[in-house]
Amino acid sequence: ADEMKRWAADFARVQHSGLLSPQPPSATYQSLLQLSAAMHVAAEQGTRAFQSFQDSVNGPLNHAINELTALMTPARWAYPDIDTQLDGDQFDQKIDGSPASLLLNTAELNSSALSLFILCAFGRKENLLHTIVLDDPFENMDELTTTHVARALTRFLRLWNTGTRLDSWQILLFLHGAENVERMRAETPCVTYFLPWLTPVNLPQAPGTIESEPTRFPLLPS
Repeated sequence: ADEMKRWAADFARVQHSGLLSPQPPSATYQSLLQLSAAMHVAAEQGTRAFQSFQDSVNGPLNHAINELTALMTPARWAYPDIDTQLDGDQFDQKIDGSPASLLLNTAELNSSALSLFILCAFGRKENLLHTIVLDDPFENMDELTTTHVARALTRFLRLWNTGTRLDSWQILLFLHGAENVERMRAETPCVTYFLPWLTPVNLPQAPGTIESEPTRFPLLPS
C-alpha cells in the first residue's frame, strides 16, 4: 500500500510539472492516469483493511486469544492474560509489559500460537477447501497439556458447528506419536487415518491402503 501511494504521488508530481503534455492526450497517457487513480484507490483500501485488522487484534481478537488459550492451559487461573498487539506486520505478545517469550515455557507459547493461528485462519475466503491443517502442534507439550489442547479443540469445534457459517470447515491434524493420536481420539470427535511409513523401496509387507478408525469420544456413537 505504501509503495502504491508513493508511485501515485510521483506520477501526480510529474503530471503537474508540465513535463507531460496533455494535448493531445495519448492512449498511454490516459492509461497512466487510470492506473494512477486505481493504485491510489487500492492503496487507500489496503490502509483501511490493515487498520481494521489492527483494531480487531487490539480488541475482540485479543480477548478471543486469551479465552481459547485459557482452555488449552492447565491451571490457567495462575496465569495473567496475554496482551497481543500488531507491531507492523508482526504479532507482539506481552504479559504485564514483559515479553511473553521470557515468562512462558515452550509448551505455553505453542498453545498461544495455536490459538492465534486458529482464530486468524478459519473463515478466510481464499481457503476454498475450508480446511485448517495442523502439523503436530503438540511439540514440547506434556500429557496434561496435550489433553487440555484436545479438549479445547473439542469445545471450539462444538461452537464452530452450531449454526454458524463455518459449519462446513474442518481441521486436518497430522500427528507422529501414537500416544497423542490416542488422546485426540479419546477427547475429540474425529476420524483417524493411519498412514503407512514412507520407505525407499516397496516392501512386500507394507500396507497398500490407508486404514481409518472412528473416534473414541465417549459422547458420540462409533
